[in-house]
Amino acid sequence: MGKKTWTDEQIEKLRDLWGTKDYRSIARNLGHTETAVRLKAKRLGLGAMKNASDYMCAKEISRIMGVDFHTVTDYWIKKLGLQCRRIEGKRKTLYIMVRHDELVRFLKNNQEIFDSRRIEPYGLGCEPEWLHQKRLRDRNK
Repeated sequence: MGKKTWTDEQIEKLRDLWGTKDYRSIARNLGHTETAVRLKAKRLGLGAMKNASDYMCAKEISRIMGVDFHTVTDYWIKKLGLQCRRIEGKRKTLYIMVRHDELVRFLKNNQEIFDSRRIEPYGLGCEPEWLHQKRLRDRNK
């Protein structure tokens, strides 16, 4: 099997898809193998797929929010409907990813499920007015 070269268009598309699709989907979309996609991404310096988008992994969310990982995956996602994506990483590792803006919207609409005292100021990267007000309410508990 010969070496298949990458076109500029494919490289640009790889950059666009990185962090939004899993390896298999990107490979299928670009007509390359998963290994070729991984190698090209590494050579381009795209970094870890899970860090390459406006998505946050469930583990990171649990750390920021000061809650157990399963609170995020089993309660917030499965029972309360927090929207997520499942992205397959290296060695078939599955990452549960949530868009940052979706998380902030979800938290705003479900303020009773978390204690804002556990979140560092600007821990979510932003400090909307509703979160500031929640911090004041939680401080008085």
